[in-house]
Amino acid sequence: MAGEWDYLIKSLFDTNPQAFVSLLIPGARLLSKPSVELINQILDADRLYNIIIDDFPAVLHIEFQRYRDKDMARRMWEYNVLATCNLKLPVISIVIYLIRDGQIVEGPYSVKDHEGSTIHWFSFRSIKLWDYTVEDLRESELVEILPLMFFAKDGQRPEVVEEVANGLVEAGKSNMLTLAYVLAAGIFKDVFDDEWLRKRFAMQENETMLEHIMKESWVYKEIIQKGHEEGLKEGLKEELQRQRRTLMSIVQMRFPALESLASERAERIHDPQVLQEVIIALLSASSEEKATEYITGAANGKLD
Repeated sequence: MAGEWDYLIKSLFDTNPQAFVSLLIPGARLLSKPSVELINQILDADRLYNIIIDDFPAVLHIEFQRYRDKDMARRMWEYNVLATCNLKLPVISIVIYLIRDGQIVEGPYSVKDHEGSTIHWFSFRSIKLWDYTVEDLRESELVEILPLMFFAKDGQRPEVVEEVANGLVEAGKSNMLTLAYVLAAGIFKDVFDDEWLRKRFAMQENETMLEHIMKESWVYKEIIQKGHEEGLKEGLKEELQRQRRTLMSIVQMRFPALESLASERAERIHDPQVLQEVIIALLSASSEEKATEYITGAANGKLD
């Protein structure tokens, strides 16, 4: 599930990078992203932004972390050094921890020689979303960060879900409802009834309409486009495996009782497009029964 969490949070940041830059470094202004070609040559960092703070140009490096990683500090140091050397600018590194998962690794990171003398000393910021309150995030008045309220220490409340859904609609950000819903479904799977969540974000009870909303949303289109692009790069076999892993992550998140069935049926699907369609169908399924229909129907070539 870690990969899906990463993708969802990256998608959230991409709705308005300036809003999140402002949240992390008040007063900073987003200039651009470094070229994709250059980034790919350097490292696989989650997000890099060219920014300016007053008259000081810099690069903001962000990593999103769902699970505890004992090597996180070293990874941040490696990314920072590579980015600094290649982009020729000071790089400010921040790791954002999404959900509490035991003892996390924080800076600074240092490398010492055989005598204990410091060879490298590197400082980076760690942001733990569970240290924020809903009010902390509300005070920013940045609409795009509303879904981060779900991760706040006091965010697992019905009124917070209502505030996020209503706030996005009132701000004209209805295209973010799908993303907010998927995040909420993952975070609150053991807290709120899934049907209740669906109604909050779909604004109605009609499952067909929810699926239509999802298919018209930029999140769905990005999933399809990403799948197509990665399929071209990786080849059919690798792309099928990636889609199957995504499907299984959603099943584990929403319908764990169907894990065995989904695993068996997914192996019978050999068309990445069909797997993408069933992934979206499972996100909108209102019950375990409907999810079963989607899984078996797709495997039999009858997904509607």
